[in-house]
Amino acid sequence: MRTRRFGLLLLASFGASCGGPGGELPDAGPSSCKSTPSPTFELGTGVSAFEPIVDGQDLEYAPGSQGGCHFWLAVRTRGFPSRGTKLRYEVVFADTGTTTMSRSSFAIPLNATDDPEVCEHYGATAFLVRPWTYEDRRVRIETEVWYEPASGQKIAATASKEVVARWPGSDPRLCGPRN
Repeated sequence: MRTRRFGLLLLASFGASCGGPGGELPDAGPSSCKSTPSPTFELGTGVSAFEPIVDGQDLEYAPGSQGGCHFWLAVRTRGFPSRGTKLRYEVVFADTGTTTMSRSSFAIPLNATDDPEVCEHYGATAFLVRPWTYEDRRVRIETEVWYEPASGQKIAATASKEVVARWPGSDPRLCGPRN
């Protein structure tokens, strides 16, 4: 009986520390990203820090650990929450608007910056399908960042940047076999 009572007490205290009223998670404090009804974001690049992308700049492919290549993507946001935010990307040929078949979406955790209004995510990979078909060509990286609050209504913002896709180094095998 005594062991059961202790277990229930432990379980109750654990439950109280993990959530607030109604099972909600407590506010993470000043280091968390605050959501707003009209969030915005800037598309950038970077592995370990956000770097802005300027339309028309060269963007080099990054060789992946499994033999393919990708672009590094990063976002700088205002008004998106730390958790539950998602990123969608698609790489299209800038001249025609047709797809390169390089697209995906996934959840991204946002991290607070020194500016309490700004949060960032960097080191996201935009996997490139058949990257040799757009080497040295202008491509547009189209992105959407969104979240769905408890109301279920999707809140989103979009951005795109046009870049010139550049091969990483001189080895043509870096991004897998050309076929």
